[in-house]
Amino acid sequence: MLTNHHKLKLFISDKRYDHSLEVANLSKKIATHYNYPDPQNAYIAGLYHDVAKDLSIVLLHDYAKKYNYQPESDYVNSSALLHAPVGMLIIKNEFEISDSEILSAIRYHTTGRANMTFLEKTVYLADIAGSGKEIGHSLEVLKLAYTDIDKAVLLTAKETLLHLLNKGRYICKNSFECYNFYSNTQNE
Repeated sequence: MLTNHHKLKLFISDKRYDHSLEVANLSKKIATHYNYPDPQNAYIAGLYHDVAKDLSIVLLHDYAKKYNYQPESDYVNSSALLHAPVGMLIIKNEFEISDSEILSAIRYHTTGRANMTFLEKTVYLADIAGSGKEIGHSLEVLKLAYTDIDKAVLLTAKETLLHLLNKGRYICKNSFECYNFYSNTQNE
């Protein structure tokens, strides 16, 4: 599966493109570390994870309508949340990537969710550990990603919740469910 860097650059800024390359490379490294069968899928999911991040809320809703997607009520007014599922739709329809694991990793890279797939975890963690993130423990997350991926997900979910609470921002259901699921698996 080949990537289309030129087309991606039509959707995102140069700074976001650099971040996406970093996330793609880091996703592939984590996948390779764990002997994931197709680390190139981790690279592709990481590269395209923010394809819709620079779009306005109006454009995000236009794309949602174009692809007959009704956003969850949590996502309707938040471009920070809506960019992930809409990005998945853009990648599927305009970049013609149909691999369900790649699409799911793009879909949940921002919020996480309960019981994530390995590829979802990889992109979720690589995005936090990538440059330009405001989450406090990105270096610790990166170290944990190579030793205990579920602990890294738990730390990321916890730090994300704390970050959103400190900023007074809305927290969606998937983020809570991600934290609760991985909190429970670590306490068993």
